[in-house]
Amino acid sequence: MTPINDLLKAEVELANAQHELIKARNVSRLSRVSFNVLLSKPIDTPVVLSDILVHTPQISNFETESGKALKVRPEMKAIDIADNQADQQINLSKSKYYPEAAFAYNYIKQGDIPDVSGSRFQNADSWQAIVQLSWTFWDWDKTKYSVSRNESAKRQLFQVRKNLEDSIRFELKKALLDMGEAEEKIPTAEKTVKQAEENLRVSEERYKAQTTTSTEVLDAQTLLSQARMNYYNALYDHNLSKARLKRAVGEY
Repeated sequence: MTPINDLLKAEVELANAQHELIKARNVSRLSRVSFNVLLSKPIDTPVVLSDILVHTPQISNFETESGKALKVRPEMKAIDIADNQADQQINLSKSKYYPEAAFAYNYIKQGDIPDVSGSRFQNADSWQAIVQLSWTFWDWDKTKYSVSRNESAKRQLFQVRKNLEDSIRFELKKALLDMGEAEEKIPTAEKTVKQAEENLRVSEERYKAQTTTSTEVLDAQTLLSQARMNYYNALYDHNLSKARLKRAVGEY
């Protein structure tokens, strides 16, 4: 006979499990809504998921991946453009130290008939050339300060580039470490699943032989469910870390 407190305990655990199931379903629905919002789709668009139940190890080298990331990341390309613009600004401001020359040339053909071949009062064609040279001698301090300002902006970009490179390397290193940690967890979690399956099989056989209670079988089923959840979480973490690695490299 089962004591009444065991029955009450089982009913409480059942109610808690139903409560967690309701929460899990709501989180699942909310995740689908968030996914559709990210893709700019209607929030009620059906989302079909496919399980990734295969562990595919990935070998990545930090130096190789970091070199690639520093070339293809959009942030680095933006810094390169800004750096090039800073060089152009410096060269432009330095040009004020030198004289400015301008040359203009005009050729004019005129006349009072369609072939514009001149007339009694004007020549058929004429030309003129103008050369202008200007040089400001008393404005060099202003030019000096302009050059210094642009060079200072260049130095600031250098520091921004360094901070960005450090941030990318840190992001990449973290992604590699997370992926390595997930890969280490998967074999252990897979082995635990097999052990839990064997434990459930033995418990069921003992229950059939009436050498144990149904409680032990239920406990074995709970252990198996937990082991499988840990295994799926390890697979999820591994695939998520691979996606983060691709993002850190700049592949998407």
